[in-house]
Amino acid sequence: MSTTALIRYSGRQTALYPAVLIARLARVPLSFVYACEAEGLIQGYELPHGGYGYLSQDVTTLARIYRLYTHLELDLHAIAVVLHLREQIEQLQRELYTLRQQLIHYQTSP
Repeated sequence: MSTTALIRYSGRQTALYPAVLIARLARVPLSFVYACEAEGLIQGYELPHGGYGYLSQDVTTLARIYRLYTHLELDLHAIAVVLHLREQIEQLQRELYTLRQQLIHYQTSP
C-alpha cells in the first residue's frame, strides 16, 4: 500500500492519501475511485513511491458521486454534468451575494 505524501496545492502544503484509504473513507469500491478518475471527476497525483494519491476533499466528492450513482442510477458522465451545473450555481450565488453587498454599500453611501 502506498503511503501518504505532501504536495503543494493551491499555494499550501496538502496531504495526499492512497486510493485504498480514500475508497475506504468514502465507503466506495476501489474500482469506483479509478472510474471517477478516468471520467475526470477527481484527480490523482503521482506519489513519490509509486501509485497515485488523492486529496482529502475527494472523500466528500466520491461519497456524493456514489450517492448519485446508486440512488439516482446516473452514469458517471451524467454525474459530471450534474456536478458542473452545481459548480455553476454556486458561482452564480457567490456573484449574486457580492452584487447585493455592493448595492447595499452604494445605497448607504452619502
